[in-house]
Amino acid sequence: MTPKKVITITLNPALDTSLWVSSLDNGAVTRTLREESQAGGKGINISRTFHQFGCDAPAFFLCGRQNAAGYAALLKEEGIPFHYALTNGAVRENIHIITDSGSFYKINRQGFEADDKTLSTLCKMVKGSIDQDTTVVIAGSFPSGMDRISFLHFCKAVSKSAGRLVIDTSSFSIDELCSLHPFLIKPNLEEFQVMTSRPFLNRKEAIQLAAEYRKRGISNILLSLGADGLAYIGTEGTFLVQVPAVNAKNTVGAGDNSLAGFLIGALKGLPILEAVKLSAAFGTASVLKEGTHPPQKEDVERILSKVSVVSYQ
Repeated sequence: MTPKKVITITLNPALDTSLWVSSLDNGAVTRTLREESQAGGKGINISRTFHQFGCDAPAFFLCGRQNAAGYAALLKEEGIPFHYALTNGAVRENIHIITDSGSFYKINRQGFEADDKTLSTLCKMVKGSIDQDTTVVIAGSFPSGMDRISFLHFCKAVSKSAGRLVIDTSSFSIDELCSLHPFLIKPNLEEFQVMTSRPFLNRKEAIQLAAEYRKRGISNILLSLGADGLAYIGTEGTFLVQVPAVNAKNTVGAGDNSLAGFLIGALKGLPILEAVKLSAAFGTASVLKEGTHPPQKEDVERILSKVSVVSYQ
């Protein structure tokens, strides 16, 4: 089934602030060389990449009243379509500090708390905007004030009105993910180890285990392997997707861009293995840029020509 519409849902969005400095010295005043802020969160990042590549994936999210106007203004400036439900507090800020030597520091501030009433408001908003031709992408963690069970019930409620459900979160166990019967999940190896409670899985073991869980309700699994590319375990079989070596400047958001690439390919009606190749190209191209930005089209095209897919034996 080729989706006619894609939307994203982010329950725990962030204001991503990147600060470039010459160095960080204990006790010394450090002045920034460059600063950059944008509305972030996993689903928001996917919607942004869609927009960058000429497609629309409206972003639905919870938003804190204290800085909702500023957060929304950033999305409006980019032209990303969005809808949100308000809750008390502020959208959290993720601060990335990059030094001239290449050191990278990440500080995640605390954000708003959400309750079942706010979640219900967002759920009704989403369900009123989707149908069986819609692929719904639920990405990221849940905020304070909620628990995993509330998040799971939210996903199940939304999925009843959607054609396809895509889940990209490390908040659920693999059994909970199976209960949602998603079309696709996209963990990296470390996340897969956590969700399966198997902390010492190697790549081969993870791929074999993913194939077993696919039989229990998950149609397709994209397993990110970092610089080694990714593994696809799904309706078309099991494949390793290999990518060319690149000089990575920043890996933050690479997984979001990889998922966006796959979904853009699916939206355009590409065969699933071609969408998988596009996923690998998007994820790899995104690490060539500083900050959390979509990849450049020319980088995607250049890398895509070097992506290979081989059947996994």
